[in-house]
Amino acid sequence: MHHRHAAAAVLLLASLTACSGGDPDEAKPARSSSAASPSPAAAQDLAPTWTPKLNAAGEGAVAACQTPSSVDCSAAVDRIMAVVNDLEVAVGQTGRPYKETLSQIAKMRAAETEYTVRACKGDPAADDPNSKCHGVVHVTLGATTLTMTLATDDLS
Repeated sequence: MHHRHAAAAVLLLASLTACSGGDPDEAKPARSSSAASPSPAAAQDLAPTWTPKLNAAGEGAVAACQTPSSVDCSAAVDRIMAVVNDLEVAVGQTGRPYKETLSQIAKMRAAETEYTVRACKGDPAADDPNSKCHGVVHVTLGATTLTMTLATDDLS
């Protein structure tokens, strides 16, 4: 008996959807997008807040990392990536895609990992022009690139 009532309810729902002229699949995204909409504060553009933070964190980083083995370079990488980590959290809270920003963050994270895995900090061989440690530029210049991709993604 209960199966008949459930079947009748499904048929009623289907007929109501058909009568409204809407496709049931079209109705689902509208409901889910309104339920998943970020709060007004989270929907704000990120570039105005994060560009100054990235610029401050990256200040002097390119020059410091001309010598990848230096303590100054390591500190610059740590500063930049701390801001990048916080930015990544902020991106997630917006509910917006920020595709290019997240792609740039992934490149920076990969460069940071390589810098760490290769133990560049304190290794005089890291300063050799042929050293893979110079890939740290993807973090230092990446901070500047990230400000541009962030502004672009804000417009998307």
